[in-house]
Parts: sequence; C-alpha cells; structure tokens
Amino acid sequence: MNFIDSSIMSCFQAVSNKSEIFDNIVVSLISNSLVKGGIICAMCWWLWFRHEDPDTGVRERITLLIGSSFIALLVGRFLAVAMPYRIRPIHDPRIDFKVPYGMDTVLLSDWSAFPSDHAVFFSALAAGLLFVSKRMGILALAWVFIFCFLPRMYVGLHYPTDMIAGALIGGCYASLVMTSKTGLNLVRAPMRWLHKYPSWFYAFSFILCLEISEMFDSVRKTGILLLRALRTVFLG
Repeated sequence: MNFIDSSIMSCFQAVSNKSEIFDNIVVSLISNSLVKGGIICAMCWWLWFRHEDPDTGVRERITLLIGSSFIALLVGRFLAVAMPYRIRPIHDPRIDFKVPYGMDTVLLSDWSAFPSDHAVFFSALAAGLLFVSKRMGILALAWVFIFCFLPRMYVGLHYPTDMIAGALIGGCYASLVMTSKTGLNLVRAPMRWLHKYPSWFYAFSFILCLEISEMFDSVRKTGILLLRALRTVFLG
C-alpha cells in the first residue's frame, strides 16, 4: 500500500470491530440503493420541478445528466476490467484487515478494485449537478462522499486511491458531457418528446431513475439472462 492508502485505512481499522451495531449500519449502506442513487435522483427531480421556465436550461442539463449516466457506468466498468487487476483490501491476504461485523468476505472477490466504478458513476452524477445548481451539486458531492465513498473503504471493498481515481474520472466525464455543445443538442429530441408526450416521457424517466438508483443492476441481470437464453436457443 502507498502512504495515502495505509494512512486512511489504518484510521478505519482503528474503529472497525468496536461496535456491532455501527458496523452493520455501515455494511448496509454499501447495498442501499435508496441512500446512494435514490437521493441523487431526488435532487434532480427537485431541481426539475423548481425550475419550470424553459429559458433557464435547467431541464435540458438535467436531461443530459440523467441520460448520459449509463455511459458513465460503462466507462467505470470498462476501466475496472481494462486496468491491471487490483485485489480488494478485504480479500488481500498480505494485510491484516479486520473485517467489520456483518460483512460478506466473498463479496466481489473476482472484481478488480481499481478504479471504483461506484466512484466514477456517482461522482459523475454529483459533479454534473454542479452545472445545474452549485449548491445542490456541493450537497450531492458531500452526500456521495459520506454515504458511498466512506462505507466502501470502511468495509474493505476499496482503497482510498481506488475512490480518488474513480472520482477524478467521473468528475472529468461530467465536465466533458455537461459543457459539450453536442450533448446539449442531443437533448433537444427528448425535450420535444416531453412537450408532445409528457406521460410517456415521465414514465420512461421514472424507470431510468429507478435503474440509476441501483446502478442499472436490473438491466445487467436481465441482459445476462437474455444472452443465456439466446445462447441456449441458437447453440443448444
């Protein structure tokens, strides 16, 4: 471990295993879709209905942020696969990691820790909100840091540098997307859809936000099942 990782992880380890209640609360946060993505989506909806004037461009930027979130997740997952494999602290036999109470020691044992796709995804969403509302963006960044970054480091799923790298990637991605003229031009089509078929637009937006809150896990699992079914049909 480098100095940053060893210093921060030692602070977490000094607290770990001291309170079963505290450990279980932190462990529950790593899989709590409401606390992670759900709150970020709620912030987007709050801004959406607070600014109904089309001249402000708020709704266009929120549409761009929400619509491009899937790409941010793909970027995070791709980098985690393409970059050299890094074992997670909880699975590394070279360090004496104290596993918090209630933590599954087999979780994500085959996945590389660097960079954190959670950090890429949620940093992109939170940083993107800065281009819609600075106050809400700062609140979103603080929320992501406390309820997404810290728990994943505490339970040993990531080193601090995994999260830092992911946050930088997600922030850069958000900056590129939210300042791109091409991106703003692309949202004209869904905005026309909103004005012409608002019921369809909001129904689709609800499903999209539901998937964002769980990092498109349902989409991924459905896709795997479909691929297996097609493989069985065509390959036997």
